[in-house]
Amino acid sequence: MNHKEHKIKEELVDTAKKTLNKSINYIVGCRKIDSLLRMIIGEYYSDDELSIFDLIDSETDHLPVGKFRKQWNKEALAMKDKEAERIYKLYEKDILNGLEAIVKNYK
Repeated sequence: MNHKEHKIKEELVDTAKKTLNKSINYIVGCRKIDSLLRMIIGEYYSDDELSIFDLIDSETDHLPVGKFRKQWNKEALAMKDKEAERIYKLYEKDILNGLEAIVKNYK
């Protein structure tokens, strides 16, 4: 493993841990993890436990996060937050399993 791969894997595990302990939003964490996995595994990774990150990225790509939330109308943002919560509840078990697999397998 070269230095760049090592750094990406460190960032991957760090992001998974932060997402698990909820210090970063699950959407932000899943999007970042999806991007990092594509750097390590390739554009079309298909691991059962890890494919949840691609799914969450796709399911939430229209939901505002970070600084973009400030640009949204409060009522519209509240509706998007409810949608984000619904998606999280729907996939929570798979998200947690994927995060735990990353922490275990990429340390």
